[in-house]
Amino acid sequence: MENEINQEAYDLRVNKGMLPTIDIAGHTFYVDIRMDMLRPKDDFLSKGIVCIFRGC
Repeated sequence: MENEINQEAYDLRVNKGMLPTIDIAGHTFYVDIRMDMLRPKDDFLSKGIVCIFRGC
């Protein structure tokens, strides 16, 4: 089985330092694995959605 890589997403993340985003019910979140959370794209005071990648 081969791994497919979205070259545009790869370039944005690796070369430009942009975090990937996901849309949930019309709200955009940054996928921040380092912080183990989804962070709202436009609300920096929110605690986001935590503990989704590694479990608690």
